[in-house]
Amino acid sequence: MMALLIIMLGIHLTYYVFLFSRLINISHIPNPLEKSRPHSIVVCFKNADSLVDRIVPILMTQASDDIVLVDDFSDDDTFQKLQYYSSERVQVIKASIDRPGKKQAAHDGISMARHNRILVTDADCMPKDHVWSSHMNAVDKKIVLGYSPMIKTPGMVNLFSRFETYMTGVQYLSYAVAGIPYMGVGRNMVLDRSLRNENLNLIKGQKLASGDDDLTVNAIATKENTGICIDPNSIVYTESATTLRAFINQKTRHISTSVHYKLIHQCLLGLFSLSQVLFYLLLIGGLLSGTIPLQVCLVAYGVKQCVQIIVHHRLTKKLQESIGLHQHLLLDLLLFLYYLVMPFILLIRKNNNHWS
Repeated sequence: MMALLIIMLGIHLTYYVFLFSRLINISHIPNPLEKSRPHSIVVCFKNADSLVDRIVPILMTQASDDIVLVDDFSDDDTFQKLQYYSSERVQVIKASIDRPGKKQAAHDGISMARHNRILVTDADCMPKDHVWSSHMNAVDKKIVLGYSPMIKTPGMVNLFSRFETYMTGVQYLSYAVAGIPYMGVGRNMVLDRSLRNENLNLIKGQKLASGDDDLTVNAIATKENTGICIDPNSIVYTESATTLRAFINQKTRHISTSVHYKLIHQCLLGLFSLSQVLFYLLLIGGLLSGTIPLQVCLVAYGVKQCVQIIVHHRLTKKLQESIGLHQHLLLDLLLFLYYLVMPFILLIRKNNNHWS
């Protein structure tokens, strides 16, 4: 049991030392004004009339000369509010077919865009700065992955939601830097329309309500065509779930798409979460059974936390994340419980066909 504990520790820290730490030395992009190129901004809205007047004025401060706002069969006043902003620069359209999720609305918006280079975000998001689109557009790749953290609010659900979102961001961004891009978030991403359209048949999960962004990236992203942008001015903030139930519902939808990832990505991601779960199970089991000496358990736990905190300290500053170092010990334990419990929740949801 002690040998297995050490193996799990070694595997887990390998991710931190040789993969996640790659983000630490990523320099900010060149002056975006020197890399200007035509691009369109596409945003989908679904029953979001309360958000229209918050995000659209921010979009209009961006450098893009083409903004496409798509109403996805809203039941409220979203479309009427969007029409107020309609102009030569701002296209306001309705999705052609009412389907679950935003795949159809996103497809229609991308199709209507005047430019081939598409920058996407969501209606409930908020770009940090008026030069957001310039920074994202300055990266000379057909796919550009940006960072989108949760807004900080009081409460444990928000704290863990921000941490889990941060960990997800660290993973997909560092994998891209390593030449193994596997996903991106539709809250902050640049996509080449021609590249997407040429490979539509490769994108899995077309019948799923979620996964339009990460499954698209998983299907068509390569080492050569994918880059990242983590300049502070390129960040897009979004709101977190406010209750545990809402958070779990949100994550089950997101995680359910990961079974459609390429096998190599599933294995790499699964090994990371498995090493986290097995480390704590072996640590706790070894202590309770007495099969692992207390000194070994303390050293293993101490080494794990020291390496992680060193990496997190650098990365949270890099990604403008407001998670304190003193909170990481608790959050690391909660991440173990999250990885341990979520497979069972997914199984229950799949068997019951619903979870509310």
